[in-house]
Amino acid sequence: MVLYIAATAMTFYLFAYRVSDRNRDMARWSTALLLSLSAFINTGKPVMGEIPGFFFLLLGLLLLSKEKRAWKMNLLVGLCFGLSVLTKLTYGLLYPALGFAWIVALCRRDWRELFSLTSISIVAVLVFLPWRFLEMSSSTGLSRDFAFMFGSNDGTGFRILKGNMGLLLRPQYMYYGAMLLLGSFGLWFKNKKISWSVWTIITSLILMMTLYFLSSFGWYRHLLPAHLLLLPFVVFAISSTLPRKVSAALLLFFLLGQVYWQWDHRGSSRSTAAAEAAEYVEQNLQDRNLIIQVAPIYVRLEQHPNWYFLTNPILTSRLPKELVTFSGEHRCIGLLRGLEEGDENKRTIAGKYVLIPPQRDECQ
Repeated sequence: MVLYIAATAMTFYLFAYRVSDRNRDMARWSTALLLSLSAFINTGKPVMGEIPGFFFLLLGLLLLSKEKRAWKMNLLVGLCFGLSVLTKLTYGLLYPALGFAWIVALCRRDWRELFSLTSISIVAVLVFLPWRFLEMSSSTGLSRDFAFMFGSNDGTGFRILKGNMGLLLRPQYMYYGAMLLLGSFGLWFKNKKISWSVWTIITSLILMMTLYFLSSFGWYRHLLPAHLLLLPFVVFAISSTLPRKVSAALLLFFLLGQVYWQWDHRGSSRSTAAAEAAEYVEQNLQDRNLIIQVAPIYVRLEQHPNWYFLTNPILTSRLPKELVTFSGEHRCIGLLRGLEEGDENKRTIAGKYVLIPPQRDECQ
């Protein structure tokens, strides 16, 4: 994972250097903002796939930004894009972004670029297709995955816009809003200096990932790729519109703010509830069979033959039913999970974690 972070940082510097017209200062500022961002370094995103996926995406964009590309280079770009989607399904938004770039090339009658984007798209799809076929043997098709990305299967998409606007007032989301505003100006200023294909793909991805965040669960990790893509254009917007000393002061303010946020662990929870719950299980439930549906608790426990792990309800709903349906034996095991609506009378062992006893009528 450290290698992915290092490779991403180096590729990001080269990408920022190219889109800033080979301005080393802008590339350095962009990379400094990347490395000081807590969500990039120390919140588990490399393990969950966002950073490895972003590395392949960034490498593809870097290769795509070359003015003259041979057919072998196009195949390599498609391979990088396909690996990005294969690494993290969120980057499946690359496919419609490539479609938008294809339409732009068609409207501009740039037949060379149209052929290039066609070959890139075909390779990107072919790289992902074998895994998709393997998944379809035990789950539904790709349409359900994209339905999950843009809300839920019950039609309750755009939940934040409908009733959870207060979430947007959290510091990290307000900061993203500032980056989005500044980065949009930077993209507008840069649209004549980078290829239309690269500009269209980056702009489409930023827009679609922002909409994805607004339509889903309110997780910052959905915004992370868009935030990272915005950084070079944020630096460009500030550096090209403000006096040199003022722009340096503003960028330094952003940089020091990110460093403080990361140093103070503000990107992490200060709650001790998971540790307290794990301690309770260790001390009181050694002789009891237990299904634990909270990863932060399970990872704190020693390996034990009586304790089983089940992933959270959101992910469980997307897994094949035969893998998450309790057998008769498992229905007679206690369940430790997070607090849900209607759990007011359940036994709370720490914070928001409750212990659900087995149903007696199912265990007789």
